[in-house]
Amino acid sequence: MLYLLPLLPVGFMIQGIGLYVGRAVPRWQSVSLIVAMVLLGVSAAVDIDLFGLVASVILAVSMLPIGMQLITDAKGSTGSG
Repeated sequence: MLYLLPLLPVGFMIQGIGLYVGRAVPRWQSVSLIVAMVLLGVSAAVDIDLFGLVASVILAVSMLPIGMQLITDAKGSTGSG
């Protein structure tokens, strides 16, 4: 299963493109998600840890608002659906 790990950034890029096209989140979040995954790929290719650190920070900045929105929507729902 570990041999599929390089496909993780590809999946995140597809998610970012889908969020961009679907306008489900603000544009800056989807663009920053795509940029973070490109930087993560560059980090893996050139083996420079600074690129990985920057990519992780950008990924956190783009994904934290999505997670907070999911949490607040889940708390606000009554569950009687």
